[in-house]
Amino acid sequence: MLSRKALHVVSSLCKTSPDVARNLSTLSKLTLNKNFRLRNAKLLASLQKLNHTLENDLNTTGVRYSSSKIVSSPYADVPIPDSLLHEFVWENHEKWANKIAIQCGLTGRSYTFSKLRELCKKFAAALLKSGLKPGQVVALILPNTPDYPIAALGAIEAGLTVSTVNPAYTQEEITHQFRNSKTVCAVTYNDKLEAVMGAKAKLEADGGSPISVISINDFAGTSQPLPSGVWSFREMVENNLDTTGIESVCRKHNITQQNLVALPYSSGTTGLPKGVCLTHFNLVVNLQQMAAKETEHILEPEGDLHQDVLPAILPFFHIYGFVIIMMSSLRHGGKLVTLPRFEPNSFINVLETQKSTIMYIVPPIMLFMTVHPAVTKTQLERMRFLASGAAPIGASDVTKTFLKMPETCIFTQAYGLTETSPVCLLPRNTNKNLSTVGAPTSITKAKIIDTSTGKILGPNEHGELCIYGPQVMQGYLNNPKATEETIRDGWLHTGDIGYYDDEGLFYIVDRLKELIKVKGFQVAPAELEELLRTHPKVSDVAVIGVPDARSGEVPLAYVIRKEDVTEDELKNYISDRVAPFKQLAGIVFTETIPKSPSGKILRRFLKDAYLKEHKK
Repeated sequence: MLSRKALHVVSSLCKTSPDVARNLSTLSKLTLNKNFRLRNAKLLASLQKLNHTLENDLNTTGVRYSSSKIVSSPYADVPIPDSLLHEFVWENHEKWANKIAIQCGLTGRSYTFSKLRELCKKFAAALLKSGLKPGQVVALILPNTPDYPIAALGAIEAGLTVSTVNPAYTQEEITHQFRNSKTVCAVTYNDKLEAVMGAKAKLEADGGSPISVISINDFAGTSQPLPSGVWSFREMVENNLDTTGIESVCRKHNITQQNLVALPYSSGTTGLPKGVCLTHFNLVVNLQQMAAKETEHILEPEGDLHQDVLPAILPFFHIYGFVIIMMSSLRHGGKLVTLPRFEPNSFINVLETQKSTIMYIVPPIMLFMTVHPAVTKTQLERMRFLASGAAPIGASDVTKTFLKMPETCIFTQAYGLTETSPVCLLPRNTNKNLSTVGAPTSITKAKIIDTSTGKILGPNEHGELCIYGPQVMQGYLNNPKATEETIRDGWLHTGDIGYYDDEGLFYIVDRLKELIKVKGFQVAPAELEELLRTHPKVSDVAVIGVPDARSGEVPLAYVIRKEDVTEDELKNYISDRVAPFKQLAGIVFTETIPKSPSGKILRRFLKDAYLKEHKK
C-alpha cells in the first residue's frame, strides 16, 4: 500500500501528462537528484513498486509500457521495514539467544547470540565515550574473526559509518582509503598494526584529523602488548559501561534509513578504488530481497532440532561476506564458523568438524572442492545450499562439484555488485538451470543494452547489464563524475556483458572491459577458461587478450597444469570446440594465477605483465 505522501506525488506526476511512460521518466530523473534520494528513500521505493506494478499490468493487457525488453522481477514485492541495519539484524535474536552465533574455525572461541548482542552494545558505548560522534567513519582492517561483527555492528549502533578495508592492503593503500573516507578511527589487529599506524602518521603529518586506533591484541589467543596510544579492543568490550539507552542513540541523533551505514570500496579495476555509499535502507532492503519466500536460504532455528551452519570463508570486508554471509546469518539465526583466510587444511577441518548446511563460495573454492581428494561426500552430507558468486562459473564445473554433494542439495549462482548492496539477480530455489544467475530480485528491474548505441536489446542478445532498484547505491564518495557515468536515468550500468533468455533468466558472459576483440568479433575470456578447465590435465586457467598486428587482439591462456600437457595438446582440444576467431594464439604455463579476495581473476595484472615484457 502506498502512503498518502507517495500517492500525492504519483498523482502530481500523472496530472502533468497523460503519457505514463513520460511520467515514469520524470520519476527516473527524480532519482538522479541526490538530495531527493537521500530525503525520500522510502517514498522512492514505493514509487518503484508502483512503477513495477503498472508495467506488469500494462504488459499483460498488451499495452507497451516503456519497453517489453525491460525485465521486471517475477517475485512478489517484499515489505520494507522502517528499521536501521542493526535493529533489523537483531530483531529476533532473543528467540535463539543461547545458540552459538559465531565461532572461530581455528581456536573454537565462540559467542552466543545473547553474548554477541551484549558486546555490540558495550563496544558502541565505548566508542561514544571515547569522543566519536554519530556520522563519523570507522575503518575495519580485520580478517574474519568472531570479533568482526562486534566491531561492525557496535560501530553502526553508535551511529557511525563502517568502512571495510582489505587486511592484505599495504600501508599506501590503507592511507588512500583513510584519506578518501575521512576515517577518524581504525579497528585492526596486531599483524596490521604497523601499517595502520604508518597510515595514521602520514595523514596526521599532512594536516589530517587525528585517527584513533583500536587493536585486537589477542587475535591468536595470547595477549600482546600494545604501543602507546593504541586502545585495546578487548578492554573496550569487557568494560562496565552502562549501556542503558544505547539502542536509541541513533534515533536521538536523527540517524534514519537514509544515512550512510557502510562505505566499502570497489575493486578498482579502473583507477583507484572508489568508496561506495550504502545506506541503512540499501542494506535492509537487500536483506529482505534475499529472504523472499522463493529465494530464502537460511532457515531460522527450531528448538534443538535445527540450526544452519555457514563456514565464513569469504572475507567480511567484501560486500559478499559482509551482507550475504555475516548480516544474513545473524539476522536469521545461523551459526557462522570463521576462517581468517582460505587455507586448505583449515578449510577441510571445518568441513570435517562442523557439518555445514549452507556454503557461500566463489569459483576457485568450488574448483578446489571438486579436485581435492580430502574433500569428501561424508563431510558434505548435510549440505542444503551451495551458492556461488563474485565471478561466473560454468555448468560443467558445477556438475563436477556436485558429484560430492547430496542429491537434495540446491545450487544457486547469483549476481551482484558492491554498488547493488550486493544482490540484484537471484534464481528461485527450485531452479535446475546451472548456468543462470536468475531473475531480478523483488522490486528490481534489469535490461541489456547495446554497448555502442545504448539501444535496449531483447532476449538472447548480448550487451551490458543494467539494474534499477532500491538496493542501488547512493553514488561514489566524493566522485560525482564516476557516479554520473555509472548511474544514468536511475539505471546502474554494471560493466558486465550478459543476456537473458526467453524465460527472463539472466546469464553473465564477462566484464565489458575484458572482452577480447578479434577482427571485430567479441571473445569472452570466461568462455575459453571454462572450456579449458574441462581438460583433465588442467587445474586452473586465465585468458587475456594481447595485441596482434593482423587481428587487433588474440586470446592468450595462462594455464596451471594438473599433469604434464603440451601447448599443442591444449590448442587442439580447443580448436574443435570454438569458432575460428576464438582460437588460442598461445599458452603460457604458470604456477599461479592472480585473483582478488573474492576469487575474481585479475586479468589486468597478467596483461600489464605481458605488455611490459613485450615492450623490451
